[in-house]
Amino acid sequence: MAPGRAKREKSEKMSAPDIQEEQPAMRASLMEEICAILGDAMPKHWQTAALTLTPTAKGFGNNLTHEISSPEGHAEMVQPPTELLQATKRLERYWVENEATFKQAVISATRDSKVWHISIDYDL
Repeated sequence: MAPGRAKREKSEKMSAPDIQEEQPAMRASLMEEICAILGDAMPKHWQTAALTLTPTAKGFGNNLTHEISSPEGHAEMVQPPTELLQATKRLERYWVENEATFKQAVISATRDSKVWHISIDYDL
């Protein structure tokens, strides 16, 4: 996904207005990076992928678990590449620096020709 070619559709559910208003370009850039990596990691016959991020048992700020699944029902297991782990770590650090947390985040990417539709849902 080329920067500027991504079409983002947001459905963020957040109660921390500071996260939405502070450094929106940084957050948007991180989300685009995560979705680009997610798109590259998905098998070519998938049109949609969902990345579910959940804090580990150690709590928020101490890494996230990653699950890549197919809302279309494909059974293949997709392991998150190192680049995705690094990008989501930066996203987690962004939330920690802004003194906010989430219980779970689901980042969905849907391929539509050459445009990606991105949905981000946070369970606070």
